[in-house]
Amino acid sequence: RAPGRSRAPLVVELGSGSGLVGLAAAAAAGADVLLTDTAAVVSGVLAGNLERNAGAALAAVSAPGSSAGLPGAVRVGAGSAAAAVLDWTVPVEQQLQGAATEPDVVIAAECIWLAELVEPFAAAASSLLLRPGRPPSAGADRPVLFLSSRERAKDGSATFARVGAALSALAARGCGDATLVARFEPGAGTTADEEDEDE
Repeated sequence: RAPGRSRAPLVVELGSGSGLVGLAAAAAAGADVLLTDTAAVVSGVLAGNLERNAGAALAAVSAPGSSAGLPGAVRVGAGSAAAAVLDWTVPVEQQLQGAATEPDVVIAAECIWLAELVEPFAAAASSLLLRPGRPPSAGADRPVLFLSSRERAKDGSATFARVGAALSALAARGCGDATLVARFEPGAGTTADEEDEDE
């Protein structure tokens, strides 16, 4: 929680998978985190990891100091976390309600490496970043996206998407204020038997 801030930041994680990044944001940063993924992932590994990381004192309420009121939230370290199904091919507003549609931060790690996921991801992320009725230039109140993705695609790949494709898809939806912090090319510093890169 930032000094002087009256509430914990609300974070929505897209493509949570095991929930590692979102659970860390809750535990270490004191954030209220909504972990999202497909139904199979949410009911499987994500639900299990949320349960294993939940504080014993809370069953289904938000952490003290939380204003998020995320349904099913449990304490995780200094923050809280809940899980919800979010299908990127269906409009976000048809799936998430209330505070979950107005996050302070959107995070996504290693979830848009397939070319077929780029456009649905950009649609979901931009829906959360460009809140209805809020001008794109709302300054410090604007939500921010932290995207982490390993570059897997080589030139001409039909399977994997370059990180730049995701950034371009976001920019086309009005979310083009992006800074690339680091870039690692496929094969750089890896072994020859990497199975998740183009050959």
